[in-house]
Amino acid sequence: MLIDTARLLLRRWLLVVLALVVSVGAGVVAVVVTPPTYQSRAQVLFLPPTSQPGIDGKVNPFLALGAALGVTADIVRLDVSDDTTRAELVARGAIENYEVVPYLAENGGPILIVTAEGRRAQQTRDTVNQVVEVISRDLRSLQASADAPSGSFITATPLTETPKPERLYKNQIRSAALAAPGALVLLLALIVVGDRMASARARRRDVAHRGAEGHARPTAAPSGSAGRENPGRRPGTAQSSTSRELGKDKARAGAGRS
Repeated sequence: MLIDTARLLLRRWLLVVLALVVSVGAGVVAVVVTPPTYQSRAQVLFLPPTSQPGIDGKVNPFLALGAALGVTADIVRLDVSDDTTRAELVARGAIENYEVVPYLAENGGPILIVTAEGRRAQQTRDTVNQVVEVISRDLRSLQASADAPSGSFITATPLTETPKPERLYKNQIRSAALAAPGALVLLLALIVVGDRMASARARRRDVAHRGAEGHARPTAAPSGSAGRENPGRRPGTAQSSTSRELGKDKARAGAGRS
């Protein structure tokens, strides 16, 4: 089956080349029609207060980065990612499918990564800014609800932010990867089916033509002298002549003996 199909496609190589060209065109059209996606990203660092109990004056908060800050960052991440906060941000014009994940690099520190993807560049950037604001707001609210002294509050500071939304091509590549092979398979299937239908029609025409020739051709008379009939001689005439000749031969033989 596969060998026959391969031979058929080799025989129809011109149509196969045309199908390849059309499939490439379908992939290009898919890239052009599919809108691009934009991505904005920001990183938020959690810092301890600059004043520490038992220490006069301010201290370097980066020297006090510890596991407690990581736990706090994870609590805030869960709070910002819940459905209530997400619905609040969407109502303010944010993108629904934003993402807040921890920075998982080894010794990475208490950092949250905020990412937003959408079809409008400015909307992705606005969404990231709104999520960063909500992170700071919820962090303050959590500490205030725990009656923590205001001077010991942990703060969330934006660490990095993409200056310009990045244009992504993954949706366009995905569309082209589906359109081009799909169009090629469909066209090759049409070539195979069309060729087999044409062959079947040709066989039916050939059979019908042979049948018509068989009906039009006259039936040949059987060969041999036994089958031939003389229209001027009655049946049995040949047999009677032979009997008379045999009788004459016998009479001559009897006369000769006597």
